[in-house]
Amino acid sequence: MKYTLYADLHIGNKYMNHRILPTSRDVVEKDNCYALGDIFDLKNAEANELAGLLIEYNEYRELFKDRLVSGNHEGNDLPINIHLDNKILLTHYDWALWDAAKVNKFRNEKRGQGCGIPQWIASKTHGKVGKTDKKNAAAYAKKYNSTCIIGGHTHTKKLIDEVVDGVRVIFLPVGKTILDL
Repeated sequence: MKYTLYADLHIGNKYMNHRILPTSRDVVEKDNCYALGDIFDLKNAEANELAGLLIEYNEYRELFKDRLVSGNHEGNDLPINIHLDNKILLTHYDWALWDAAKVNKFRNEKRGQGCGIPQWIASKTHGKVGKTDKKNAAAYAKKYNSTCIIGGHTHTKKLIDEVVDGVRVIFLPVGKTILDL
């Protein structure tokens, strides 16, 4: 089955801000769309733009309904995982790659604080996925009895799709990805 997956668009962040989401529920259902976190960057949006961005964010939530997970730039008001056919786990990899204290720190920070170039964009590890990340992702999938895990968060330039410790681990690049699973 084909899936259209969106990850890490960071709408509202002046340094990323990829506005490529579908605009109707019919398209979301027909194209089997799922949004895997950090679609909106509520944390780094400018304070004077936050009210309008929250309206857009709520429209997006209505559009995707049960087909979205929260990312660390959106907060804690959405599910963190979606299970497909009890085998495939869709997530935003912060919960798999970071400890709970770090996840909660990022997810609970004030919204609308604006930013210069975010530290994570400027870092040398931005967009890189290491062996430990892949092993942590596989272990996280096993906690949920899943044989495949798919997520964003790492901002890779290209799709990473490997079997690690018996689990298919897929890291999505920023933007829209179509997968046949």
